[in-house]
Amino acid sequence: EHERPGAPGLRLCTFVAKGRMSEPPSPARVAEPTDPSDAAATCALALRTLDGIGTRIDLLEANRLFRLAAEQGSVEAWGHIALLAATTSVFKAGGSVPEHRIEEAVAVWKAAAETGDAGAQRLLGSCYYHGVGVPVDPTEAARFYRLSADQGHAKAQRNLGVCYAKGKGVPQDKTEAARLYRLSADQGLAGAQCNLGSCYDDGEGVPQDKTEAARLYRLSADQGFAAALCNLGNCSYHGSGVPKDHTEAARLFRLGADQGLARAQLHLGHCYETGDGVPKDPSEAARLYHLSAEQGLAYAQCRLGRCYYFGKGVPQDFTEAVRLY
Repeated sequence: EHERPGAPGLRLCTFVAKGRMSEPPSPARVAEPTDPSDAAATCALALRTLDGIGTRIDLLEANRLFRLAAEQGSVEAWGHIALLAATTSVFKAGGSVPEHRIEEAVAVWKAAAETGDAGAQRLLGSCYYHGVGVPVDPTEAARFYRLSADQGHAKAQRNLGVCYAKGKGVPQDKTEAARLYRLSADQGLAGAQCNLGSCYDDGEGVPQDKTEAARLYRLSADQGFAAALCNLGNCSYHGSGVPKDHTEAARLFRLGADQGLARAQLHLGHCYETGDGVPKDPSEAARLYHLSAEQGLAYAQCRLGRCYYFGKGVPQDFTEAVRLY
């Protein structure tokens, strides 16, 4: 637990032990909104929910808790809300965060990062990566991720791995990306387990191994990580690394869709359109395609357009079909 620089009594709501997020104390109650200690505790609970520490990952609940912490007076919570909106499409339409609030959060993280705080360095890296409160600067993002990753911070290792995988701020190197994902996955970080699973799925940076991919997806999915639930659902749907099972695939897609993941909504919609693993239901298929399309997923927009073109699950409407196409 780290004191917020220059403001006695207000504490950073990042908790770092041996470079990775450790389990912060859970608040026994939510008291007066102006009580800084409750704001910090609520923010810490949001981080636990975001990262699956002592609970399953739940992005919607994490976002709700961050907003509650912000109302209670947490400066950092505003920064976390802005980062969620920048990185998770389901939150993009949730209302903008006042710019001065983001700047205050970034200032807290900058001050803490200068003292060597691994959690703050990681958060500051994400701010530079996504342009939250600072200009987009992939090189600076990678520098902060590395400072944090070198201390063993699991999320920074994963984020630096993404930089190497995409060649953002560092030369593209998929072997190095896989190595960093493994360091993070070995600490139990669900996102890194999912990323490393994708490496094995596609044979990028490691030899292709569908069985190992499915194993890693399952480790991540068991923590509630939405992308891994969707990826494992695809494995079950196609029989890749696991036995083919459309019912299990639909179950996994639903768990991901319930977290607002656009890809999972798309795949579950396809199951309802075709009757794979669930009873055929064109109206439910169209509803799920609509949820996914609203997040900007192009293929979902195309599938929804097809629904309107043929009048499947929605009234036939050629004008709407053309708009979606």
